[in-house]
Amino acid sequence: MGLTISYTLKYKGDDPAEVLEALRQKALDLPFAEVSPRVEYFKGATADHHLSNDSEYGWALCQASVFVNVSEMVSTVVAPKEVYLFSAWPGEECEEANFGLAKYPATVEYGGKKVSTKQRGWVWYSFCKTQYASNVSLEHFLKCHWTVCALLKEAEKLGILAEVNDEGDFWGKWDYAALSKEVVTWNDNIRGMLHQITSSLGEGFGVISSLK
Repeated sequence: MGLTISYTLKYKGDDPAEVLEALRQKALDLPFAEVSPRVEYFKGATADHHLSNDSEYGWALCQASVFVNVSEMVSTVVAPKEVYLFSAWPGEECEEANFGLAKYPATVEYGGKKVSTKQRGWVWYSFCKTQYASNVSLEHFLKCHWTVCALLKEAEKLGILAEVNDEGDFWGKWDYAALSKEVVTWNDNIRGMLHQITSSLGEGFGVISSLK
């Protein structure tokens, strides 16, 4: 829960490591607080976050898994066969932004039958929640949000950006005033919702929130 930038990367070439390294180098030129020292590679069991939950890239590997619809009411989680990735942390109170390219099995077995994953080639679906960077300051939030969008712009230049969904409506407009108003509205709405939940639960119950 919180204002988030979601994005999809796709790559049709033969060297995902090379294009991701080019993107990682661009991240080093931006004001990220931390950037992975290299593009990491995971294959087989190491690419499954359920089997690699002690990895420092556990959250990135979790994001690398995709949901595949088995029926209208049922879906299953599918881990990649192999994945290249790196992480970039915009700053305090902001979620890390993970960038990668993964390949998935064409089918998975569920309930005794094979189900198509509908995943082809090198792809990446991820998101970065930036809202709580506003706990530090509005200026800090704007920097973190812009930094993620700026790296996505570099992904676009490299030809691997397929889609961006920016809940702050900043992507493509680059309107800092509008983004400032948007995050204030999100903060107010979440505080109001948490107040209603706390009130309905009554005394003795607490609701944990990342929003200060």
